[in-house]
Amino acid sequence: MKINLKKVASVLASAVMFGSTLGFAAAAWADPFVKNGVGDAAIVVGAGAATTDLVAATDLGTSLNAKVTVTGETTVSGGDSVKLERGSNKFNYGDALNAAYTSLDHEELSTVLADGTYLNDDNTEYDYEQKVTLSAETISFFQDSKFNDKTPVIGFNMDKGDLILNYTLTFTPDEADGGAAVSSDEYPKLDNTDITMLGKEFFISDVEYTTNGIQMTLLDSANKATVSEGESTTVMVGDKSYVVSIDFVEDSNTAKLTINGVTTNSIDEGQTYKLTDGTYVGIKDVSYSAKDSGISKVEFTLGIGKIVLENTQEVKLNDEAISVLKDANGYKSEIKAYFTNSTATDISTIVLQWKLDSDAWVAPGYELLMPGFNAIKLSMTSWVAPGAEETTLDDGGDYVRLVTPIEDGTLDMGILYTNSSKTGFAGLGEDATTKLVTNATASPSFALNVSEDSYIVLTWISGDEAESYAYGITSVTDTDNDGVKNATILTNLLDSTDTLNLDYAGDTDTAGNDMTVTLVKSNADDETASIKVTGTTAYGALIATKEGLVMTLPVIDNLVTQTADTYINASAQPTTWAMNFSEEDKDGNLYTGSATDEGFLVTVDGSDADGTQATGTSLTEIDEEDDSDYEIAYVASDIATKVRLYNPSGTSSLDSVQIFYPGAESYAEVYVAETSATSGAAGSIKVIKDSEIDSAKDKNLIVVGGSCINTVAATVLGKSAPVCGEDFTALTGVAAGKYLIEVVASPYATADKIAMLVAGYDAAETTLAVAKVKEGEVSTAVGTKLILPQAAA
Repeated sequence: MKINLKKVASVLASAVMFGSTLGFAAAAWADPFVKNGVGDAAIVVGAGAATTDLVAATDLGTSLNAKVTVTGETTVSGGDSVKLERGSNKFNYGDALNAAYTSLDHEELSTVLADGTYLNDDNTEYDYEQKVTLSAETISFFQDSKFNDKTPVIGFNMDKGDLILNYTLTFTPDEADGGAAVSSDEYPKLDNTDITMLGKEFFISDVEYTTNGIQMTLLDSANKATVSEGESTTVMVGDKSYVVSIDFVEDSNTAKLTINGVTTNSIDEGQTYKLTDGTYVGIKDVSYSAKDSGISKVEFTLGIGKIVLENTQEVKLNDEAISVLKDANGYKSEIKAYFTNSTATDISTIVLQWKLDSDAWVAPGYELLMPGFNAIKLSMTSWVAPGAEETTLDDGGDYVRLVTPIEDGTLDMGILYTNSSKTGFAGLGEDATTKLVTNATASPSFALNVSEDSYIVLTWISGDEAESYAYGITSVTDTDNDGVKNATILTNLLDSTDTLNLDYAGDTDTAGNDMTVTLVKSNADDETASIKVTGTTAYGALIATKEGLVMTLPVIDNLVTQTADTYINASAQPTTWAMNFSEEDKDGNLYTGSATDEGFLVTVDGSDADGTQATGTSLTEIDEEDDSDYEIAYVASDIATKVRLYNPSGTSSLDSVQIFYPGAESYAEVYVAETSATSGAAGSIKVIKDSEIDSAKDKNLIVVGGSCINTVAATVLGKSAPVCGEDFTALTGVAAGKYLIEVVASPYATADKIAMLVAGYDAAETTLAVAKVKEGEVSTAVGTKLILPQAAA
């Protein structure tokens, strides 16, 4: 069945706008959590909830944040961080990690990459510098079944083997007088002393030479202490305490320790011993006294981190290669160590090469942590895009319909119409009696005809400014009945009070800014007129939207070869034509036909029996959601225009393309940061703990997990204390094997906010409840209450 798009276009345009909810169940649940592209929600999990609750909540947050298009600047706290941008040079779509910074040092990360001084056992000081060199990994728009099965995102889609960064520690001895080369003895021979790397203090317990070169063993020095004979000391490692005493001091190099009642083997200075719980103890120094009255002392370290660096080999953490370990997101990495001067024990540089050992992704809500050292992470907090201006190409019945905002309002016009048999395009406009007239030459001329209801688009573009106006010929009148003064009137299609009045050949009027319209000739008998538009920046085959998107209109020239984005050979009645859309450049200058524009093509088809169609773009399109009838693409540019194609499966009766033009720079907020740093973008949706509810009381809430482990869930249910087990069932009606989705007015907000409780009887059912919400079929209206699975009839 044929759908008349001309009649329903205004409804369709609002119903499928990016971020809107009208008419599409899959998007409906996002309102009010995301409204008009703005996030206004927090997802709350219990501080002591099962890991599966947090995973489900994070997944839900990622799904919602994919719908957030308007966000504010991100704030970072709790650690060292640098945003990968410089001044006005933002991190744009298609940029590489190293676009703004090839490398980072103490000027960007003052703690993690601080300049330092190494002091060896002989009290000789050696200065060193630290830096990280970033890879060329690029940001893109992607969907991957292993990461975001349904909703594509803008982020980093990385493959196994990809380089993330190189860390380099370089010793910087002073050059000899006269500029002579630095000798090898100017570099340190590392021994059992401390060194600060990546913002952490490590004890160098051992350095030796292997067939591969230097091998160095590091111990986490965060838990360092000294114990004397006859005494004990307590050391905390994480939340566990260790009581340490000396069992026996053998000589000035070797000792045995008793830790929590268990005695170690003999441990030499610089060596380590592994306890049964996986913790390592290392002997840093033995102060031995052989006299009966003397008291020996042992300086030691105790911690969970033993790192072995061997030249050209994988770094090992606690005797396992780092590549066998997974981070919190399930990603695996490979880190290799490289030393210079490795033919001797002196060292000038230490390099750690960080590559992926599995596929990995960084997108809003997901980060990548450098394993082993737990010092640096790569994160993306948000994709920031201004509000989008919408242009649509769709089926006008027998013509391609363009709807776009210009200077005086929204222009709705035909650009190409089909022949009677609908086997190709026959001309410009809506039909043979409603014709669009264009001209791609400088100072364009137009032949207009009242009987053909001719209309034109006049565009003025100068640098970063532009105006477009659409005029239709209204009349050609012999005002003096002498066949000479044939007055011609053109009327603005969007503002009837704006007319171009041309009384005789040579008479002029002004359209918009600096466009002079001259009547060349006219004929009242057949109501035809020829006009010419002059002005150094006047165009007769371009349209500029109010925000600066420029599109190229077709121009009939039956004597030239048809081109993809300008000329169309109407006499040949081609089946397709590709329309060019061009963004402004990074400085705001608009397209005027130069080859350097950031552009894309939309192909329209005039050979379908059901009507004209916009069939595809020159961009790479991805399904908006799993099995969706909509596809999404972005232009890889500073502006990052979004294109949305309606492409219903199994039908060809209704295809359209929506173009969402930001009109200003779009960018990602990407950080290299210390592991402890936390960040969040204003307007994005964050996952918080129930203990942090004060930070989100003015937002809509999605509360994940039941009232036994989530205090906010208890509050939503009207209780001030945890409600568990049978009491939870009595209160909610949710028994074992079931889950609850209930929407109430938020008990925290004074404004009109909601709280959606998504909770199972146990953790497994909570995961199912979150998955149900993500399907998009659950109402967010206050009073909604679902207990699922429903009992069998």
